[in-house]
Amino acid sequence: MGMLDQTGKIDWRETERQLAKRFAGPLALNAPMADYTSWRVGGPAALMFWPKDPADCAGAISYCLEKGIPALPLGSGTNLLVADAGVDALVVNMSGLKELSWDGPRVRAGAGVPLARLAAQAGQRDLGGLEFAIGIPGSVGGAVLMNAGAYGCQMADVVVSAEVLGPDGRLAILDAGELGYRYRESRLREGGWLVLAAEMELKPGDGEAIRAAMKDYLESRREK
Repeated sequence: MGMLDQTGKIDWRETERQLAKRFAGPLALNAPMADYTSWRVGGPAALMFWPKDPADCAGAISYCLEKGIPALPLGSGTNLLVADAGVDALVVNMSGLKELSWDGPRVRAGAGVPLARLAAQAGQRDLGGLEFAIGIPGSVGGAVLMNAGAYGCQMADVVVSAEVLGPDGRLAILDAGELGYRYRESRLREGGWLVLAAEMELKPGDGEAIRAAMKDYLESRREK
């Protein structure tokens, strides 16, 4: 098991000390989960970790697996309901994984990038394929994991590959064909994989038409 106190429970202060020695991201004991969920309710996480990059995230989760420390990923916290008692685990806050690098119509986005922000940047670059995502709450990691979609389009239409952490703690890069996409589902979600980043291929197009479609989708969502 991991670092235990005299009562046999995890010593979270010692866990914080050991993680701080090994990984770059900041840590916080008793972090209020209400600050990180859309419902704004819930007790504290025993320990929260903000990884600096995918390697930092993978390393920390692998370390927890090795030491028997429970670890739970946290994306944007949309529609996440946390008990008043809180979470007796290391909560890995993915919000710091906000890499966003463009190469023509291709983009690599970290799991913590807000999906709507990615869609807006695509529109500004006259790139189509993510118009549907402009009003979807949440982050890239969750969207890739669950094959988010709307208006007849979905993430499976644009995802080329995903950098993922397997349930055994190993990093892998999976091509789109290996993700097992179907309606609002993926092999990743079923198998307990964690998305760290994804690469997408968009389509150059009429910028005005792309942005007009985004505006229409946003107005349609507001009317619902």
